[in-house]
Amino acid sequence: MTAYIHRIRIDEFRTIKGLDIDLRPRPGDKQPFRHLVLTGPNGSGKSSALLRVAKSIHADSDPHLTWSPTTSQTAKMAVYVQANRAVRFNPVSGPAKLALHSETLQQGSAATFLQYLVNRKTEQAFAVIDKRLEKESELTQWFERLQDSMRWLYEDLRLTLEFDSKAFEFNIRRGDGSTHTLKEMADGHAAFVTIFAEIVLACEATGKTAGIVILDEIENHLHLRLQEQALPFLTNLFPNFQFITATHSPAVISSIPDAIVYDMARRVATPSEEFIGRPFGALMTAHFRLPSEFDIDSTTRLEALRSRAAAAPDPLRDTECQALADVLTRRGDTLAYEVWRILHEPKLPGGSS
Repeated sequence: MTAYIHRIRIDEFRTIKGLDIDLRPRPGDKQPFRHLVLTGPNGSGKSSALLRVAKSIHADSDPHLTWSPTTSQTAKMAVYVQANRAVRFNPVSGPAKLALHSETLQQGSAATFLQYLVNRKTEQAFAVIDKRLEKESELTQWFERLQDSMRWLYEDLRLTLEFDSKAFEFNIRRGDGSTHTLKEMADGHAAFVTIFAEIVLACEATGKTAGIVILDEIENHLHLRLQEQALPFLTNLFPNFQFITATHSPAVISSIPDAIVYDMARRVATPSEEFIGRPFGALMTAHFRLPSEFDIDSTTRLEALRSRAAAAPDPLRDTECQALADVLTRRGDTLAYEVWRILHEPKLPGGSS
């Protein structure tokens, strides 16, 4: 049986003091764990908390984590992927045995992923030669799932992943006909492949298909659309893993159910279901504490417009209001509506609208 983290307690570590996060599933939950998404400004301790969790998992016994079932009843397995990641594959000249370690905590294996893929392709070829149909089918399906994952990452349903058996290289052929190797991926794609590779290689090393993934700043280098889809994709692909991650992205905190979103600065835990369906702009102000859902320049102009609109009428004020209103209205319907509210909605006693 796989052990999952049900409570994190950090009395003191770096800048963190007195942290206590309850991750127990709710009655009726289908899965035996809840994911954790840490948020907060730079310096609030997100990365430190993830590091402390990683250290605790690696230790034989550590009071910082409560497991269910207890670790005396089952073995632990975890993957730790740090924020600075952009995989650079080791050179491959042919099939070769991989020396994968089987420690409790896995990290830093992604550079061997290309060698792992070449080995699997070689195994697939021998399965065809030896007429081991079941093994051939298993490996064919595995590579099809890998290709589907690359199609998701590149947002290209016509993408194909092709193996060059002479160069021992994998080529990514896009729907528009352009081609590049896995080694030539853009940083954003490479950063995400690092996550995927670390989990796959951890499963290969330990023989397990369940455990914990500790992942710092999941959104690094990703387009906003992929930020929103990253956790749903990973939790669907690896359904028996509990993800513990940190983020600065409103697209991430509202992307999956069955998670606790924990604000490290305010020490507030919120079920992720409360964020699902809410506009990203609202999450930026309500959860991430930005002063406005608009850009800095538009926010400054809106405040100036409010101030001038509330002042006593005079020709100069009217001219300044109109100039500000014209600029903001041209920037889009949402700002145009805010301008209309400032200028036309009745003012309540006390000066508010």
